[in-house]
Amino acid sequence: MQKEIFKSREELGKNAGKDAGRAINEAVSKTPAGRDLIKPYVKALRKNDLKVGIYFSQLDWSHQDYPHFTRKKNRYSNDSVRWNRFLDFNRAQLKEVVTGYKPDLIWFDGDWDYSAEQWKAKELSEQVRKWHQAFL
Repeated sequence: MQKEIFKSREELGKNAGKDAGRAINEAVSKTPAGRDLIKPYVKALRKNDLKVGIYFSQLDWSHQDYPHFTRKKNRYSNDSVRWNRFLDFNRAQLKEVVTGYKPDLIWFDGDWDYSAEQWKAKELSEQVRKWHQAFL
């Protein structure tokens, strides 16, 4: 099976497509491209019968509600309100990627700071499959 993986979101909060969780679409307003970079990528792959994979980093050091400012510097610890607000933000971005581009697979990264339980990984997996059932 031939496939491609596109990095939609990285640890520093940079996004290549639309961005449900921020006021500004970074690919449009903060890059020379000035447009959604994922949409034409997905279209070209589908046209050539290739599977579409999208990389999505769970952590976001740029978000004020993510506990870690960097791997070595923290914003806060043990604040469930802020953590859950970050998870809501994270899920909103992921939902936009999954429902907007309908990838065949999602490649998650950046989960090393917390356990699967803290990331609510089981619920995340179930939710992603509800948003789009055609995953590999």
